Amino acid sequence: MAIVVNENSYLTIADADTYVAANYVSTDTKYTTWDALSDANKEIYLKRATKKLDRQLIRGAKAVDTQTLQFPRALKLCGRRYEQAVYGVDVNGDRDWYVESAVQQNVIDAQVEESLSLVTQGATANKRAELQAQGVKSFSLGNLSEDYGNASTTQNKTQLLSVEAKELMRFYSIGGVAVC
Repeated sequence: MAIVVNENSYLTIADADTYVAANYVSTDTKYTTWDALSDANKEIYLKRATKKLDRQLIRGAKAVDTQTLQFPRALKLCGRRYEQAVYGVDVNGDRDWYVESAVQQNVIDAQVEESLSLVTQGATANKRAELQAQGVKSFSLGNLSEDYGNASTTQNKTQLLSVEAKELMRFYSIGGVAVC
């Protein structure tokens, strides 16, 4: 199935290409690797990144309960009042909600960044997750060693690969509970 914005991706392949061209120099590994991909492969990576973003623990609720993807969001903002109606979210008459009218740019940028990381780090990251799923806690190869500690394999499968994507999504991350 082709990319359908707000159904299986937050942006088109052309928009992703524009982002990469605007944010990376042409000799950067992420740029050259992305540029070398066919549109069919770019589509696959964009869809995978969308799924990873949507599996994150994120605050709020879908802006409209019938939307396919997790964004835009309805967010509870303690101590602030908004007079706009809340569509698709049962807030029992509570008006302390802000409903995004569109997917925010930081979410769209995070999707591209995660796509780039899936392209450049994907095989290595997937191998690590597979090893952890098999119960491997650490391994050594010559002077190289890696210790997985007590990391949850479920968390590793849903965790974003891109540090930049994690930073872009920080606003939506659940890091605690607000008490209103």
